[in-house]
Amino acid sequence: MALTITCSKCSHSLKAKDELAGKKVMCPKCQAIIAVPALAPAAAKPTGPGARIPGRPWGERAAPAAAAVPAAPAPCLTREQLLAAFQGKIEVPRVSLARKFGALMVLGVLFGLALVYMAMLAAVAWLAYWLATHDFGASIPPAAVSLAMAGAVIALLCLLRPLLMPQQRSHRSYSIQTAHEGVLTEFIAQIGQQLDAPPPAAIQTECSTRLTLDRAGRTLTIGLGLVAGLSVQHLAGLVAGHLAQHRRGAASGPTNLIRAINGWMWRSVFQQDRFEQWITRVNLRPGLHLGRLVLPLRYLSFLARAALWIPMFIGNTVAAALVRQTELDADVCSARLIGKQAFLETVQRVKIVEYTWEGILPEISFLYKEQRLPDSLPHELAARLREMTPELCLTLVQTVITAEEIPFDSRPSEAERLAAVAAEPATGALACPLPASVLWTNFGTLARDESFEYYSALVGAQHLKSALRRVE
Repeated sequence: MALTITCSKCSHSLKAKDELAGKKVMCPKCQAIIAVPALAPAAAKPTGPGARIPGRPWGERAAPAAAAVPAAPAPCLTREQLLAAFQGKIEVPRVSLARKFGALMVLGVLFGLALVYMAMLAAVAWLAYWLATHDFGASIPPAAVSLAMAGAVIALLCLLRPLLMPQQRSHRSYSIQTAHEGVLTEFIAQIGQQLDAPPPAAIQTECSTRLTLDRAGRTLTIGLGLVAGLSVQHLAGLVAGHLAQHRRGAASGPTNLIRAINGWMWRSVFQQDRFEQWITRVNLRPGLHLGRLVLPLRYLSFLARAALWIPMFIGNTVAAALVRQTELDADVCSARLIGKQAFLETVQRVKIVEYTWEGILPEISFLYKEQRLPDSLPHELAARLREMTPELCLTLVQTVITAEEIPFDSRPSEAERLAAVAAEPATGALACPLPASVLWTNFGTLARDESFEYYSALVGAQHLKSALRRVE
């Protein structure tokens, strides 16, 4: 049986399933929010311990009669509502043949730089081998030969470090079950169809405010904090900006390989790896201790950074214009999907979300001691964002939140990004102002579970549950 309801804004009639009774849905014609009337009370169902609660996942049982009944899950989008939010098909920017040829030329230069680096490794390894096997006789003291051989081995290890040592640890990610999150999967697939880009093979979530897509375009990672602070339209713009860099016929393969090689060289020169981070943490402890003895090892990476600085500089100089134009094209795709106005809102909104998130994280240790940890960091972020007035957000963006200066940054500046979308229409093919959390079947449970895991990694799981306070 289906309920027939009428939109109060456009008078459009539509049918809603029984399970949507008492909830709110979106009108497929004008995107207005409509309240679905509740059904008449039905016969009582078993609510004793062990009985399943209708509308909740399997495995979640009803509470005893004396306990309060948990609140129903937040409403989520249906597939029909999601498809109704997409209107028309956008036209993606075309990549000229000259630009594709230029990408191949740049890739050839970077491969040449990689061969130079490999030649340096081979030369140092051969020098160490030659010192170990050559008989100098009495012409050179054995101590000098041993010292030279040790220096060659240390130099070889230093040059191998960027290849062997992993970079800094990222947040822990959790793969979602695409069969259980059909609306979210369909949402990502629809964006890919708009851009003529293949959808990611896997979707992950993490307790952060990041949204990343790996270089192969196969794994999309979405930060739940970002979801809590954005609308469906804003989130679609961010996802489109990443998928657009993998669209078909745009030389995405060579371009992403260029970005990967350039990124590796930049990280090897400017970013600490896990070994250096460990040495730094050890030596932060006050007083004299054995950790001070490993401090000189922190400077062993100087040789590798010096050797990679020139290839990094050449690679960045050659590839900067290509990488910058690729990201500007991705911004154009995003603006055409959600509209220029929503794109500008997204740029500013992401800054506010990240700024607020960075303000919450330093408070975790204090709130844990005070036994007032929010049980959901994304919900805590959303609560703080609701308290911020538009005037305060504008003031923060203009005065407090400044762009981080990164050496040899090939990404376009904000002024360049805004200029690239200046001629795009104000509205796009997607319009959905609902919170991005409605794309998940049960965002609240997911946010609380991942927040608990995040706390456990920081302060340990012992006595953690007693320190949590519920955030609605």
